[in-house]
Amino acid sequence: MDFRVKLCVDILAALITHLWFHKRDPVSLRASLGALVIAPLVSTYILHGTLTPSFFSDLIWVYPVFYLTLCASICTYRLSPFHPLAKYPGPVILKVTKLWAAWIAYTGKTHIYFKDLHDKYGPTIRVGPNELSTIEKDFIPQILGHQGMPKGPMWDGRRFLKEADSRGYDNLVDIRDPVIHAQLRKPWNKAFSVEAVKGYEELVTRKALELKSLLEEVCNTSEGGIGQVDLARWVSFFSYDLMGEMAFSADFHLMRDRDKEDRFNTMVHAVFNVSITQHIPWIAKAVRDFPGLNKWMHKFTEDGVQQAIKRANTEVKRKDLFHYMGEATGGSEPDLPLIINNILLSVFAGSDTTASVLASAFYLLMSHPEQYRKLQQEVDTAFKEQGIDIDSPLSFDDDADIKTYGEVLGSLPYLNGVINEALRLFPVVPVSLQRAPGKGSKARVLQSDTATMKRNLHPPIRPPPRPAILPPSPDSFIPERWTTSNKEYTTSRDAFIPFSVGPRNCAGRPLAMLELRYVVSILVRAFDMEFDRPSYDPRRWEEDLQDRFTLDKGVLGVRLTRRGRKGGKN
Repeated sequence: MDFRVKLCVDILAALITHLWFHKRDPVSLRASLGALVIAPLVSTYILHGTLTPSFFSDLIWVYPVFYLTLCASICTYRLSPFHPLAKYPGPVILKVTKLWAAWIAYTGKTHIYFKDLHDKYGPTIRVGPNELSTIEKDFIPQILGHQGMPKGPMWDGRRFLKEADSRGYDNLVDIRDPVIHAQLRKPWNKAFSVEAVKGYEELVTRKALELKSLLEEVCNTSEGGIGQVDLARWVSFFSYDLMGEMAFSADFHLMRDRDKEDRFNTMVHAVFNVSITQHIPWIAKAVRDFPGLNKWMHKFTEDGVQQAIKRANTEVKRKDLFHYMGEATGGSEPDLPLIINNILLSVFAGSDTTASVLASAFYLLMSHPEQYRKLQQEVDTAFKEQGIDIDSPLSFDDDADIKTYGEVLGSLPYLNGVINEALRLFPVVPVSLQRAPGKGSKARVLQSDTATMKRNLHPPIRPPPRPAILPPSPDSFIPERWTTSNKEYTTSRDAFIPFSVGPRNCAGRPLAMLELRYVVSILVRAFDMEFDRPSYDPRRWEEDLQDRFTLDKGVLGVRLTRRGRKGGKN
């Protein structure tokens, strides 16, 4: 048979395969590999009609030509003016493939990369073959609001257990079906209701006082009463201990024992893979199944299973998260894996994120000593006027004190301004609140770049995005921009969504704000802090931050002094 005929058939097979991929997208990894192997084989066999020696010799060139044609066809279409997203600007490499986004995720700098892209190309850009990223605040209700869009395929790549493949989700976070999400959200809403959070407040104050006491011990046993600590590590231990008690009614004693069992590092390493596979969800299942690649996640989840078994066989007086999750399902055995996965989600989401904001807040305060002193003055005055004893933990039955603590801390404008600035400048979920518009849409997925948006709290951005259209000093730490008396700064609060918005927002927001307010206030009232120079360079803080779906922090070297040693209040 003429070579040109064989070549044309091979090219036609590649084009038909591209059309099949386009119509069926997303296609599973198994189906994709099957098509890539079978299509050129079948087309060659049709031409030969039998397994002759020439059939096998032709395969030597048929496969390379097939793959080159398929790649060329896909790239040509994705870069052509006929693509439905052709009008949106963005780098060529991202228009062609999401593999580049996966590589950026591997480096941990997705949040920096996307910010640079928006600075260069504008408010709505193309960041994938079928994906847009936007920082237009007017789109927030349409993307994330109650009448917004369901979650996109990125959430499939965030699943971390094999069991998710059969039911389609691991836990509340990665559920894409809005009906199922609404059903499984109910126990979370109950677990973080006003009444439930009141019950948690005693635990928050007790663990925060333990953190303060242990840091005081470090100071007392250090030369000159000056403690040298990695504060980021300490607040991580605090938040993990707190969530351990909230989730399983178990104290892991990370603060006391300095995490000798390496629990926190295990959790951090566990999410490394999903931070990459979220960009290429078709490979996520293979990564989960591949021996060794998921060892940290297995270690984290296996420990969670053991803790859940202990908790299930223990009677506790306080209602913890395990209680609320079990109550919603009736505690039936088939639902136990889902209960455990949701609890593990709470440990990760409740500890890593809160610790990140706490560390960022203290980094910002130490970078601005005047603001640190201003916050100390506000907290000192409020505690004195309200008669609050900083060294007295709350009790379950002390309703008056619970109300006083919550209301006092929630009403301090500068404290809340400091926390808002930490959430704005260093958002814990910086990128990829992805949504899928649905069938018939020009964009398969649309994501909100929250990190860039929060530094652009201003009316919708139009190119050029810098610097004329930004609010005053967008990259500066200015707690005053959040005060009601502020006249100098124009801040679009509807673009500030640190806990997301709509039906899929963060259920744990009330608890997180309580933790942030109490820990920041109790530590600034108890200690004077400064960077541990020269051994620690503060410039490391932003350089070491990595986007692992949530913001992964590095070291925060701090020199601590008890305020009483300098004549301050304690």
